[in-house]
Amino acid sequence: MVELFEEIVHEITGEPLKFLLEIIQFGLLVLIIKAIGFGFGEKKGMITNMLTERREKIVGQLQAVEEAEKELVLAEEKARFILNEAKTEAEQTIRAAKQAAEEEEAAHLAAIDEEAATIKEQAEEGLEKERAEAMSGVHDQLVDLVTLGTRQVLDEGFSPSEQRALVQKAILSSLDDLEGISLS
Repeated sequence: MVELFEEIVHEITGEPLKFLLEIIQFGLLVLIIKAIGFGFGEKKGMITNMLTERREKIVGQLQAVEEAEKELVLAEEKARFILNEAKTEAEQTIRAAKQAAEEEEAAHLAAIDEEAATIKEQAEEGLEKERAEAMSGVHDQLVDLVTLGTRQVLDEGFSPSEQRALVQKAILSSLDDLEGISLS
């Protein structure tokens, strides 16, 4: 280190004018580098401009990231809201469909019951009509048999007890036929 100082002193004392010129050159070089890199006064240098641009770019990117995060949060909230609305609407649709199906089933069952009642009523009316016709036919046959029996009795000359027995037999036979018809 001492040698370095000795060399510097030897340069300064040996050629002071040359040393002064070198110091001025060095100072000018420093000023040029400072002017180009950092600028003078309001004018900015290259390094300052690059740093400023880089800073602005980073700030812009950070702001864009913040905006994107805000939009993401809003989008997530909107998606949750839409999902909840869709679930609610689906539940309402399912309930409405079930209710409509139950109402339709009830209407079909009521129509079937009404049709069954109508068919039953018609069957009962038909059965009553057939019974009435059968009874009328049996009644007519009974009258015919009694008349025929009475004629035979009168024609053949049976005794009153025989005539009574024949009439009773004919009436009982007709009543048995009548019961058989009315039971079926």
